[in-house]
This record gives sequence, structure tokens and C-alpha cells, in this order.
Amino acid sequence: MLIPGNEEKEKVMIIINEFTSITSPTMIDAILERLCVGHSIDYITKTSGIKQSNLSRDLDKLNIKSDAIDKVKELDWARFRLDQKSDINKSNIEAG
Repeated sequence: MLIPGNEEKEKVMIIINEFTSITSPTMIDAILERLCVGHSIDYITKTSGIKQSNLSRDLDKLNIKSDAIDKVKELDWARFRLDQKSDINKSNIEAG
């Protein structure tokens, strides 16, 4: 889940560029304002002219992609930890 006002621009841009078809500079700026700066959706739509439904839709898309990325990272981390435990157990057996 992407947290408004707490995301790094680089992370959000990677998700936009690699996992969505969002190309509108105005929409991208609005998304960055929401996720990186933390402005309210109401404020952003009033100042940018973007429809609230379109901004909400694209934020939902980004959250879906971000959640999928997080699930993959969790699986990789769990596997890494299991591999580390296995290596430690092997070392203990060999040393023992």
C-alpha cells in the first residue's frame, strides 16, 4: 500500500513507468503530489483540473501494482531467510 506523503519520487516513478500505461504529465504530477507531498485529493483536483475519479482510478492502479511488488519481495525475503537458516545449520553440522 502506497502511503500518501511518505513515498519517494523515484519509487513512484518506477511503478508508473514500468507497470502502468500512465503517460499524462499532469496526471503524473498529481500522483506525485498525492504520494510524495501528501496533498489531499480534493486539493489536487482543484489545482490541477484533473477529475477526482481519474486520479482515484490511477492511484488505485498504482496501489494494486505496489501490493503485487510487495508480495514478491516478501516471498523473496522469506526464501532468503530460509536459505540463510539452511546455511547456518549446514555449518553447525559440519563443525559439530
